[in-house]
Amino acid sequence: MSSAQLKGIAAITLAALTVCASCIPAVAGAFNVKPIRVFLSKDGSSTVVTIENQDQNVLRLQVRAYAWTNDSHGQPVLAPTDDLIVFPTLVDVNPMEHRSIRIGYNGAPGTKELTYRIALDEMPSLESQISKYHAPGLQVRTRVTIPVFFTPMVANPDAKVSDVTVSHSTVRGKVVNNGNVHATVSNIEISGRDAGGGKVFDKQINGWYVLAGETWNFEANLGRACAKVRTIDVTMQSDVGRVQRTLEAPAGACR
Repeated sequence: MSSAQLKGIAAITLAALTVCASCIPAVAGAFNVKPIRVFLSKDGSSTVVTIENQDQNVLRLQVRAYAWTNDSHGQPVLAPTDDLIVFPTLVDVNPMEHRSIRIGYNGAPGTKELTYRIALDEMPSLESQISKYHAPGLQVRTRVTIPVFFTPMVANPDAKVSDVTVSHSTVRGKVVNNGNVHATVSNIEISGRDAGGGKVFDKQINGWYVLAGETWNFEANLGRACAKVRTIDVTMQSDVGRVQRTLEAPAGACR
């Protein structure tokens, strides 16, 4: 398997195991995590996250903190950090019980929101270690990551849709966050209409966090509908508001 294929698998795995903003509470395997998002500030620089074990076996977790950015396609990029203090870093949760971990910010507030993720990695239980020689096979361990936002003194949200183009039958555009706090994009809808105004193409793109100062690129292939499309509407739904951009399909857009 090539290195490019391995990187692709790693990115897909990380995205699949990352807790989304709309999941309440976060459920992974047989344990729950609450809350699913953490907001810290100068006036509240620490908080508690609760882990509930719903399994019949002892749950063992390793807890680590990462600085969090996204690449231009919205994939999380995590780097170890000492900005956040987590305690304890190794947690055992008995069956049907819960434990708490404390998260604290170890720094000063800035003019831009700082973003992190707390990773909860499931570790092999003592029972599985004892029995693995009797029941060989693939053992899948769960990773849950919780977004942590350290908010600035003054929040200025500003996310917009920009640089929408169509060529080679593909609509491309960007969500640009010029604000100093993250934007939560619910979805991007791309619609194509014919000369009579009828809708001949429609695609929904699931949203994600667009962090302060970042850009998220999106695209949609019009396929066979391209020849009929005369106008294109791009609509973004987010916590900043609803934004729509309309453009005329240029000549040669399908080539």
